[in-house]
Amino acid sequence: MHPIYKRNRLYHMLRYYVDCMIRNSYNTIAARGKDNIPDEGIIIIAPNHSNALMDPLLILQSSKKATLFGARADVFTPAFRKALHFLKIVPMIRRRDGFRNVVHNIETIETITEALGHGMPFCMFCEGTHRTMHSLLPLTKGIARIACEAYRKESAKAPEKRKPVYIIPAGIEYADYFRFRHSAVITFGRPIEITDTPDTANTAYMCNPTETGNKTYIQVPPDIKKILATLHTSMSQLITYLPDDREYDRKFTLLRLHSPINEKKPAETLENNRKHAEEIEQAIAFDSLAPMLDRFEELRQKKRISYHSFNRNGKRPGTKETVFGTARAIIELPYFIYSTVTMAPILIAAQIITSKVQDRAFHNTVRFATLLALYPVTIAAITAIAFSLLQWQTALILTLLALPAHNFAHDYIFRLRVLISDIRYTRCKELKKLYDTLTLEIIK
Repeated sequence: MHPIYKRNRLYHMLRYYVDCMIRNSYNTIAARGKDNIPDEGIIIIAPNHSNALMDPLLILQSSKKATLFGARADVFTPAFRKALHFLKIVPMIRRRDGFRNVVHNIETIETITEALGHGMPFCMFCEGTHRTMHSLLPLTKGIARIACEAYRKESAKAPEKRKPVYIIPAGIEYADYFRFRHSAVITFGRPIEITDTPDTANTAYMCNPTETGNKTYIQVPPDIKKILATLHTSMSQLITYLPDDREYDRKFTLLRLHSPINEKKPAETLENNRKHAEEIEQAIAFDSLAPMLDRFEELRQKKRISYHSFNRNGKRPGTKETVFGTARAIIELPYFIYSTVTMAPILIAAQIITSKVQDRAFHNTVRFATLLALYPVTIAAITAIAFSLLQWQTALILTLLALPAHNFAHDYIFRLRVLISDIRYTRCKELKKLYDTLTLEIIK
């Protein structure tokens, strides 16, 4: 196989289509802090990992450059090894795979540092596994070791050929982990540079990270634990961060009640979430609120009421919103029927596969994969049938209407569910009373 960093025409041609399908998988995607990524140097991206394969797809979509990714080694079976190499993915053996196998990471690190040296960014989800929580797992040592090995290789070069080594913390935030075509925001943080400044070149262990301008400097030889601690702190500042303790679920309930949901402005929603998460962490006494929060969540789930019915764009839905939503649903119903009929192969295939996947974090990955594979075939079939049976003017209209049909079907179903949730909420007096009481407690 050719070196993984080599430019591949087919890969770059397919990127246009894949990027288009990624954008179609979300209502809104916002990318912030891209100017924090240096134009030159060794770039290692370190995002949080909360939504299975949708996370690397967002990282990929945020940059036009080909990016190297690490993935769990057990997916590198003989049948998929070449395909994964084509997609620029390398195997990462974890401790749970057995200490005997971990030694094979030496070869992987060599491949990664070679690609880094040729200008290809590397992305590693250093929590080691995905988890649908607004928190962070302890970071694995692999990313620090790769950064140190890349620095060692650069240090061996002539001074004029050396490149600085950067770890770029990144935060990925979703409006909803499980709903297809929700909104997402990815934030790239201030780069962490591995350096040996003249006054600290002989330091035996890393001192406290030094912040200068828009960069954080880590002196070498590095202490891996301190690299990970610095990175963990940086990553936690780029997401809605709630400590993973015994009160996490109650804190999350309060956060969802306190923070308005704005699908069109995910970056604004993130900032509101971060602000309110800090307020909740510092000011709320959970011992007094625990029974009320538990009853609220129990009742909300029993009545199948969405959080969108409590705080949507800064206000609660009332009679006016319910009437407008009902009228809109009726007006759009004919096109929804057309959309579900034309996109039935994609929708049914996704539903069948997700019903067999126990980990819900993979459901959106399945929906994306079925969209990616079946959308061109479905559109081609609709076009062929329409032009063979109808006049070309009618056939053209039906084909054009089919192009956004998949997105519309998902969006219509979501709006309909929220409308039904709003109606249920207006009829549940106990839940409304609990919400009002909790809101007053939050304001206090």
